[in-house]
Amino acid sequence: MKKLLALCLAVVMVLALSACGQSKTTNSGSTGTGASTGTGTSTGTSTGTTTPDPAPTTKFPEKPITFYIPFDAGSAADTYCRQFGAVAEKYFGQSLVYVNKSGASGAVGLLAMLSQPADGYTFAYNAMNAATNIASGQVEDLKEDMLQPLALLCSDQSTIAVLPKSQFNTFEELLDYAKANPGAVLFGGAQSKGTAEILCCLIEKYAGVDFTYITYDSGKNCILGLLGDNVDCASTTASMMIPYNESGEMRILVQTAKERAAKLPNVPTISECGHNLEKVSGYSSWKALFIHPDVPEEILKVYDDVIYKTVHDPEWLSFLENQDQVNNFMAREEFETYFHDQIVELTEIFKNLQ
Repeated sequence: MKKLLALCLAVVMVLALSACGQSKTTNSGSTGTGASTGTGTSTGTSTGTTTPDPAPTTKFPEKPITFYIPFDAGSAADTYCRQFGAVAEKYFGQSLVYVNKSGASGAVGLLAMLSQPADGYTFAYNAMNAATNIASGQVEDLKEDMLQPLALLCSDQSTIAVLPKSQFNTFEELLDYAKANPGAVLFGGAQSKGTAEILCCLIEKYAGVDFTYITYDSGKNCILGLLGDNVDCASTTASMMIPYNESGEMRILVQTAKERAAKLPNVPTISECGHNLEKVSGYSSWKALFIHPDVPEEILKVYDDVIYKTVHDPEWLSFLENQDQVNNFMAREEFETYFHDQIVELTEIFKNLQ
């Protein structure tokens, strides 16, 4: 009887030890997976250079997705959106339905997107106008917390040009003259509180100069203003200005990208021009995607995955190169911070313009 009891006790102890060992192995594996997932999410979404976490196992999307383009059909923005969409459809596994809803520098289209259910089946494009509209208060119905930034796709750097006959051979000469003659240099740009006027203000702030800003209702008319010798210099995006620089009708004095563009190898970047303008380096008119802030996280991760694959697709990269765009993609987390910080900076700039 004693031998039988001892044998039973031995069996119980073996089973107990076996169970403890299995439990320890399971917990260790769970912890390791969790840590790996956390690190992958942080790195993948903040830098845009590493592969994001795999898309969650959700059935989204199960039907076509509506893509709001807040500018007119046939516009430059419309072209960018449809090219992006054509590539993204491969990774969504669904078609995109394009809706052009223009007005108020893109705010009308954003508000139209926000009026739809927060189920992930609508998203919108906008450019830097989204930040300027919020910071300036020009569109009272649009606030920062109403938008969930998805990604910054690319940017169109700014340039400043003069006529071939201009007395200014370099950007440094223009700055020196502006500093010695406050208000004498007429600086042309499109829109009040638009990309060009913001650049003008930033240069004034950091270089300690004073321009007289002349507002045009479009980039095209700004260029015509310079060609008509109505301003001393003008600022538009590189993609608009490069053809005139190549034809010899204008001379680009400076570009705002951090590195010289392939088509502007002899034009200095703004950080090369001294005058404390390193802080303006990289300034550009960005292009981005937004969605309703109440869209579930698991659906946002699907967008993260699709967008990442789209912006690294050879077809999209070729398009950016042909359009003279800066490939400075920012994934969701990084762009959220960038978008907020820019609104803060622009709010301060616009206070000084009032």
